[in-house]
Amino acid sequence: MKRLIAFCLWIGLCVVAYAQESDVVVLLDSTYVSVGSVDGYSYVHHQKFILNNRNGESLANVVIGMDDNTELSKFEYVMTDISGNVLRTVKKSELQRFEYSHELATDFYRLIAEVTPPKFPVVITRTEKIVCNANVMTYPSFYPQRGYNMAVKNAVYQIEYPKDKVGIRHYKSPAVAGLPLIQQVGKNQVIKYVFSDLKPVTRMSYAPSSDDQVPYVLFAPEKISYYGTTGSMASWTSLGKWHYDLVKDRELLPESYIQQVKELVADCHTDREKIAKLCSFVDRNTRYVSLQLGIGGYQPATAFSVAQMGLGDCKGLSNFMRGLLKGIGIDSRLVAIGTDEPELIRSHPNVNQLNHMILAVLLEQGKDTVWLECTNTKLPAGYIHDDISGHDALLLDADGGHVVKLPEYADSLNLRHSNIAIKLRPDASADISVDEALYNHRYGAELSLLREKEQNQRTTISSWYKLPNTSLGTISAKDVSKPFEVPQLNTHLDGVCAKYANLTGRRMFVPVNPSHKNFSPAVITDTLASERLPLKIRQGYRNVEEIVISIPGGCSVESLPASVNVKEEFGEFHQNVIQEDGCIRVAVTLDIHRGTYASGFRKRLIEMQKKMQTMTI
Repeated sequence: MKRLIAFCLWIGLCVVAYAQESDVVVLLDSTYVSVGSVDGYSYVHHQKFILNNRNGESLANVVIGMDDNTELSKFEYVMTDISGNVLRTVKKSELQRFEYSHELATDFYRLIAEVTPPKFPVVITRTEKIVCNANVMTYPSFYPQRGYNMAVKNAVYQIEYPKDKVGIRHYKSPAVAGLPLIQQVGKNQVIKYVFSDLKPVTRMSYAPSSDDQVPYVLFAPEKISYYGTTGSMASWTSLGKWHYDLVKDRELLPESYIQQVKELVADCHTDREKIAKLCSFVDRNTRYVSLQLGIGGYQPATAFSVAQMGLGDCKGLSNFMRGLLKGIGIDSRLVAIGTDEPELIRSHPNVNQLNHMILAVLLEQGKDTVWLECTNTKLPAGYIHDDISGHDALLLDADGGHVVKLPEYADSLNLRHSNIAIKLRPDASADISVDEALYNHRYGAELSLLREKEQNQRTTISSWYKLPNTSLGTISAKDVSKPFEVPQLNTHLDGVCAKYANLTGRRMFVPVNPSHKNFSPAVITDTLASERLPLKIRQGYRNVEEIVISIPGGCSVESLPASVNVKEEFGEFHQNVIQEDGCIRVAVTLDIHRGTYASGFRKRLIEMQKKMQTMTI
């Protein structure tokens, strides 16, 4: 999908008046936008900020996103020490044009200057004026608080436009207090927002995202005028209609090609079998390469051109699959979706939130929907991966766009199931074997293992367990998924631990859970700030472990850990240890439930973590 340039210039920041504990303090962030017509605008962005330490060092660099429709008409940059002595300046002529991209063809580029502060603190003052000459799909956003542990003293945004010629919509986040100042200046309307003394945001585990905590305002045109096409962004329906008109009839393939496709699936008995075979066909005969020139940022290449070239981006490959399915009588719709944010802003139709395209296959006259990720056809057909599961999306149809929500896996189905066998010897050494099966989101989280070199695989898998003094043997990872079934990744590890238990006189103290690291949620720092924030768990899961420890001959069990049952609204932890048939059998489960919980639950999760860290040894 088309990369949109929001022109925030990588300097969005947080706030406390002049808090020295902040990594960055923005003294002023101002943006003045002047819209002349539906086809163009210009704006001046000015910033003055203090970098207190190396944590904010990257903000000294200049990174300005541009494309063929924009021009940098003014640029000023001065770095001083806190006393005002000039340490470094950057001229417009020093900016380097950087066009390298993973995309084959794009009109997007960056103007870059790398700047390293010689000491801290430093004060940076910079100004850019950018002119957009045509093909406007968005306006600069007001987003002065884009990072963690940053403070903003003053920030102002003003956009002026001829109301009789241009319609502009804007959306303010829930954190924005008060209303904008709206004025009529001659024939122009002016919208102005002012922020001051915003409090800093601290990065914490299981906390709302920074976007949920900071104020920002987004702006977009009502009408679309883009590379000779016209449309409306007044609603998601009208935006979808514009998008649909771009893709209409581009899925058509020659009859001779369709005949080959029909022969390919002739031995299939169900629609799902046909879909799976076509996914394999696309995987064998195409590769992903992004094409983002002009209207190509939104309009896919024709299905036939993808077939001829053997390449396409997310739009092109999804549209190609649409053409293949149409050829065998299976109905489908292209779906624009965002991989960053799970929810579309219903009151503010925009293209910024849509950066990807997938396919909805409509079976049984639309009663059953299969969601296909056509960009990565190595994923099992029907698997809805982390970047899109549960996300809002815009389904494109002849009557316009329809906002739909993709399915999300139940927490308990995001399963990690471990079988661990420990053969203990009298000298406290042990043979260890661990087999794991990972499903759904747990599968997707570790799927990159299959692309790793063998040594990296061994390092990653062995890091999951507490295995000191262990000589590792076989370590492997295998994808055993099948189309339209629960995706599954299996891993195996075995080895010899020279000292698994501790010998003290005639007693042997035996750890019961070598993979305890898998069971602890990310550590939460117990700070005053964390006590004010709700506990937010974005993705739930289940861990199940079955551990069998063989007791060596001549040994008897003196004591066993007590059973443990911890149950909270956000999750539960259970451990049961028994002696049976010359073995110690340990059954452990951890369930974490996605959701947003009151701030008091943060401390309770910390308490649960502490119990888990002591109960499984």
